[in-house]
Amino acid sequence: MDWNNKEKVLDAVMQKGSVLEFASNRLKDDKDIVMASVRQTGYALRYASSRLKDNKEVVLEAIKQDGWFLRYASSRLRDDEEVKLVAGQNMIYLNL
Repeated sequence: MDWNNKEKVLDAVMQKGSVLEFASNRLKDDKDIVMASVRQTGYALRYASSRLKDNKEVVLEAIKQDGWFLRYASSRLRDDEEVKLVAGQNMIYLNL
């Protein structure tokens, strides 16, 4: 697998979002790739670039599945009132 090929990585993350872990750093910073990953599983936020962990749209998409994934967001967004509200409404695990 060519983890630097956007088309191939996009196909892979749409099947299993957590494979974002293996993508190149360039693609971990690609909003299309990361959004597809977190739509498949919010856990993929863990592997996103720092820039995208600080992107409110990306973080909201991840925490819509489970607020627990807020732990992978930037500290700025962990303190954002809207983000905290969405995370709290979608909390499955209670150990945040």
